[in-house]
Amino acid sequence: MKNSHHLVISAVLLSCSIMLGYVESLFPQFIPIPGAKIGLSNIITLLSFSLLSPLSAFFILISRIIISGVLFGTPASIIYSLSGGLISYIVMFVLIKFNKKGKSSLIFISILGAVGHNLGQLVAAALLMKTPAILIYYLPFLILLAIPAGLIVGVISGAVLRYLPTSFKATNKQRQDQSESYSSEHHDNA
Repeated sequence: MKNSHHLVISAVLLSCSIMLGYVESLFPQFIPIPGAKIGLSNIITLLSFSLLSPLSAFFILISRIIISGVLFGTPASIIYSLSGGLISYIVMFVLIKFNKKGKSSLIFISILGAVGHNLGQLVAAALLMKTPAILIYYLPFLILLAIPAGLIVGVISGAVLRYLPTSFKATNKQRQDQSESYSSEHHDNA
């Protein structure tokens, strides 16, 4: 039961992540910086860290990038998304892993994840275009844009976590207890 619950939650989160990315791609681009957006799919990455595990969050992130890239993007968009996503994941993983007694808020983690994402995409652009100067020109703007984007993603993630049903937030021990209870109830009825 535990594995099927985990699989279902992972599938739901992956589906939501792909849909959020698609919906965001329909928004007109208000900022004249290529690729600048809020990053609504990152809500799912934060939720995956909170609800599942870092490994599950990683697989959901990579799966979302590849599936979205194949369905809605280009090979270049997959490269940019992978580079930004990986750096963002590493930043968030380190912050969550070494978060002493919950002192780092979800918003703080989200903002630094957004900065990491923008940095990763810029490094990929500099390497692909063979123009390292792109880092100097775009980095200050993208760091400034990462702050409100990370803030929005962090606030939404926190709100979603507060309002999720308890079955989504159950710990592994609670899931195991629920599974044993379910098995014993059905065994007794048989």
